[in-house]
Amino acid sequence: MQGSLTNIAEGLPFGWIGRTAMLTAEAGADVRGAMADAGVSGPGGLVDDASPIGPAEFLLMCRLIINAVEDEMHGAARSRMLLGTANMVVRAMASSRTLHEAIETAVRFFVIAGAYCRLELRVDEDIASLAIRSDSGDPEIQPIVEEMFMSFLHIQISQLLGFLLPVTRVGTTSPRHPGLGRPHPYMLGQVVRANVTGFSFPAAYLAFPSRSRPASLPRLEAELAWIARHGEARSGLANLDDAESRSGDVYRYLLVEDRAFDVCAGELSLTPPELRRDLWLEGSSFRQLRRAALIARARPLLREGQGVDDIAEALGYSDGRSFRRAVRAATGLGITELRDVEVPISGGARASVLTALRREEVA
Repeated sequence: MQGSLTNIAEGLPFGWIGRTAMLTAEAGADVRGAMADAGVSGPGGLVDDASPIGPAEFLLMCRLIINAVEDEMHGAARSRMLLGTANMVVRAMASSRTLHEAIETAVRFFVIAGAYCRLELRVDEDIASLAIRSDSGDPEIQPIVEEMFMSFLHIQISQLLGFLLPVTRVGTTSPRHPGLGRPHPYMLGQVVRANVTGFSFPAAYLAFPSRSRPASLPRLEAELAWIARHGEARSGLANLDDAESRSGDVYRYLLVEDRAFDVCAGELSLTPPELRRDLWLEGSSFRQLRRAALIARARPLLREGQGVDDIAEALGYSDGRSFRRAVRAATGLGITELRDVEVPISGGARASVLTALRREEVA
């Protein structure tokens, strides 16, 4: 889980992706009006160029543009593709046994389909990089188009893995990208200027098995999961109370008592390297789980107005000072921050936005 509550931006400004909205004018699509109808609005009723767009709003915006111009390249490509192509490639990727096979399938698929983007997978020692090049002839729009497609790939890859693919680097060809030098709000990796749009991740994930089998609307299913996982990444919480996994086992132990990593490993009759490997295979880590469990245990007591010393005693710490240190170490937050920070639900998305996203999928 990349980033933290304090360093993940809320979203890219509407004006960045919104440059493509001009391409829908002739199709009669009012993107800002449609977003306002879904509850996304600014001071004047409509989002403005500076309004931050979170993961769910970003996907809705992309879908509105794509559906308006009736091709997957939202009017900026020289080539066209039939509607439903995205679902086709998702199904093709899901039939692969490993992530490496899935990505290679996508690379071949877009070549055969005469698609608007070309992919290239490179592996350099421990780092894998996926480069994206569009056939847009507009140098202003091209990096935005490629970024939209890059997010689509991250969504599908994360769905195949069953967790958000950890991205170490996000490359953009635009010198005006609003996220330069900071973690990308959707991809979560650091944004850097590059010669080609793309993202990098640990090459070890290429060998991971594909765990997802597409439903009737595979693209929508993947997008809703991606939005929910962003909510977990931003809040530090985890929905693991009933999860039948190694991560779920550890999380439930930590909900009872804040324990050291070695102690948790012993409780599960595992060596520390075995537990670390098992959590890694599930896209998790002890630090993430400890953070989530401590927030889940402490936040309700803090919001009830209980004193730090009383909470420390209730949670098994020797004194308030020890509790403060544990909170800071596990979450990066102070006591006041932990009490006051809001926890996003479904990635912070309004129910109306998710409803609109579902509606656009079947439009």
